[in-house]
Amino acid sequence: KNAYTNIKHEKWDDGARNGFVGWAAGVDEGMVLHACQNMKDQDFGRYRLLQYYHAARRVKEGLEIAEDVVKMPNYADNAYWMKAELHESAGQWAEANEAYKITNREPENLFRIAENLLRLNQKNQALAQLSEIENFFAGVAPRAALRIAYVHRGANDEPNFISALHAIMDKYPRS
Repeated sequence: KNAYTNIKHEKWDDGARNGFVGWAAGVDEGMVLHACQNMKDQDFGRYRLLQYYHAARRVKEGLEIAEDVVKMPNYADNAYWMKAELHESAGQWAEANEAYKITNREPENLFRIAENLLRLNQKNQALAQLSEIENFFAGVAPRAALRIAYVHRGANDEPNFISALHAIMDKYPRS
């Protein structure tokens, strides 16, 4: 930390600052803040600070910065994803879903939405979301179908659980 105060930061470019932030994240928050605030590309500095708070699961600070970063076109999609995960960390399932809806990470965001619906005790909506995934995303259809089966099992709905497992074997024999 003492050595950091002797560095001539004005000679650093944003690439050097970004690399430094990666190292400093595990050492001292003050150094991270300073490096991010002094980036020449202020938007990137804010985005990098959001990444830091997201990785540290600092929900309050991360959500405050996320509100700014989601307005930056170059970083909006990643910022919405991190915002959603921060809301999840805080147990704010509905708010997380609102952020996931805006991201462009289908079908993973849809899986996350379904899980949060289950946490909100909205089983039917979660099943509908999983069915949508199964019908529209062939690459993950078996995964969605299996999750549907396990939702039934979690709800102690044995007949639908067994029926869903049979459907998986019929629809996806190679999975």
